[in-house]
Amino acid sequence: MVSRSPKKKKKIIGLIPLGELKAKAQKVFNRGIRERDYFEHNGKCISCPNQGNQAGHYFSVKQYDNMRYEEMNVHLQCTYCNKYAHGNLHEYRIGLINRYGIDYVETLERLMKSKRNIKLGRDEITNVINKYK
Repeated sequence: MVSRSPKKKKKIIGLIPLGELKAKAQKVFNRGIRERDYFEHNGKCISCPNQGNQAGHYFSVKQYDNMRYEEMNVHLQCTYCNKYAHGNLHEYRIGLINRYGIDYVETLERLMKSKRNIKLGRDEITNVINKYK
């Protein structure tokens, strides 16, 4: 029987894997959004009267990865609205309109359409990390 050595991950010196880079950017970005909304909106969930503790995306990361780090797209949400109510999008939209006005929501929707086919590269993701760390 031939003994095989375990597969080693291919390491590229000085280059963080894209997945790790995106995860780090998401972590510091979400923290920045939570801090922003704690100060600017007293920690209130965008979708309901509860206190928020998560950074919730209006356009989901699964469907709109290009909107992942867009500040206009992310606001403080409580765990229930973000996780169990799948973003509670109807109330999220109402919260955006009440907080910022309909022009804000329409601008956000245009932004999503304009970024639809854009993939973020390492430089953009690194810029997010540097901005929010």
